[in-house]
Amino acid sequence: MTQNPGRAVATLLLPGLTGFFSLYPTSTASACTPSLLRLRHTPCRSSPVLPPPTSPNTPVAPGIIMAEFVNPKIENNASGWGPSVVTDDQIDVPFVSFTKSHRVFRASDWITGSRPRFEPNQRMTNATVVNSAFFFAPQEDESTFNVVPSSRPQPNTRPSNRGGRNNLQRGNNQSRGNRPTGGRGGRSGRGRGGRLGSFGDRSHRTREPAIPVDDSFRPVTTFEFSQLAGLEMEIPEVTEITSAGTIKQYVSAQDGVTTKKAKALRNVDVDIPNVMASSDAIIKELAASTKHKVFTTSSVLALLMSTPRSVYSWDLVIRRQGGKIFIDKRDGSAADFYTVCESADMSLEDREGVNSPASLSMEATRLNASFPQLSVTDKAVETFDRPYPFHLDDPTTSAGLLYRSVPLGNYSMVVRSDVDAFVPTSSGKSLINIRALNETEGRGSINWRSRLDAQRGAVMAVELKFNAHKLARWASEAHLAGSDLLKIGFVSRTAPRDPSRHTLLGTLSISPESLASQVNLKLENSWAIVKAVCDAVMAQPDGEYLLMREPNKPALGLYTFPEDYFVADEESDEEF
Repeated sequence: MTQNPGRAVATLLLPGLTGFFSLYPTSTASACTPSLLRLRHTPCRSSPVLPPPTSPNTPVAPGIIMAEFVNPKIENNASGWGPSVVTDDQIDVPFVSFTKSHRVFRASDWITGSRPRFEPNQRMTNATVVNSAFFFAPQEDESTFNVVPSSRPQPNTRPSNRGGRNNLQRGNNQSRGNRPTGGRGGRSGRGRGGRLGSFGDRSHRTREPAIPVDDSFRPVTTFEFSQLAGLEMEIPEVTEITSAGTIKQYVSAQDGVTTKKAKALRNVDVDIPNVMASSDAIIKELAASTKHKVFTTSSVLALLMSTPRSVYSWDLVIRRQGGKIFIDKRDGSAADFYTVCESADMSLEDREGVNSPASLSMEATRLNASFPQLSVTDKAVETFDRPYPFHLDDPTTSAGLLYRSVPLGNYSMVVRSDVDAFVPTSSGKSLINIRALNETEGRGSINWRSRLDAQRGAVMAVELKFNAHKLARWASEAHLAGSDLLKIGFVSRTAPRDPSRHTLLGTLSISPESLASQVNLKLENSWAIVKAVCDAVMAQPDGEYLLMREPNKPALGLYTFPEDYFVADEESDEEF
């Protein structure tokens, strides 16, 4: 076979390339040797013009090889958007909701583990959604894996205290009450600021739940704090239904107390009952004769309204019966006590005796029961519509109850609120609530006796940081009662180791709205949280529910539990 070496056997045109490729036979080809072809590229100034596309039946010019193009299959969903048919491999695909308000940090992240990783200067907005389906979880146990350091460990030559030698203050080795102290600004050998590794680290601390949730509890829903923070509603207009009890006039001279003119407080034992809403005869009467749907007390509702500022776990018992809801507490639960240094960086859990967390909480609770009675006078008395409905050891105790109606959308709530005293004004009388802050020593605290008069703002700033939840509860309680002012006393122990004797060092007058603003509590958000919880319970069948602040994550959990769960607890307590 012979071939003409000057004639191309085939020509190949490719779209997008300048020029074309041609196949030529070599001049050495003969009948005795196999055919050898030579590929040659011929450049052009412009791309060659391809012939129009042809159908399968259209003949193609000899020597021209066309690239095949197959039209993709396009589904037309006339009723919506997306695929009209979902295949098996498209089911259970992880999905994260996204809106324009969400802040996107990374398209994919393989190094965060079980928690999102953010840049130091970035802050996570309230609407950020985190989905654990996109986080990598190791399939094998890596707890036994350790990294061997390649460098020699350096000895710690830094002194543990800046304030003096041998962990003692210069010129004085004991603080008030013969307690060992550290350097300037710190105690217990912790130096200025108390710089010890895990002393103020609250992120890895495991807390116990208020109620141990076992298999008999069934979760209903969970309210994440990030979701609750985005809720808002208008502050409802409250209407007073009735009132009960008697209150006395506040002693205005107490506002002039200073550290140099301190006032010793008498040790009195005052027991004002905090009765549950379901056991209140007046609330039972209102529940039977009115169209109100929700019934509770200010101490319980304030605990719920101040949820974003809480750290410790607490619980509430909610009973839904016949379309009505009673939000109650358990006897001896967190609603009956005030915490101390709940949101502080320092830890009180390692302390024992009179400075342990339980002892400080009991001291603060007793102080807030007796301090209002020590701040009033018998010269003027305000009597409400009804007599006080609960038993009082002293009938002359200044205690008032206001039963108020709060509209929440298509239903209303009845709240029993407490007031402590009144102050005369030019236009009449103003109701007030009286509370007391007790001094606690620790890292970052300020000595009230030396700083309260000159730097009251600094002292209050520390309290706003250390006791944010307690102050938020006080602001909510005064707001629910419609009080015009909060009188907050700064109370210190007369002797450091004696929790029964106290001295008043000063008093602060502040409005509930101003205190809520300073503690970063939005009342619009607080009322929205209350409505969200009530709506969730309204959607459930009749029964008893447990609302608990989760101990180790920022969330509220709503559970159902057996009917006799708490009854068995009370019986075992009585036997003990």
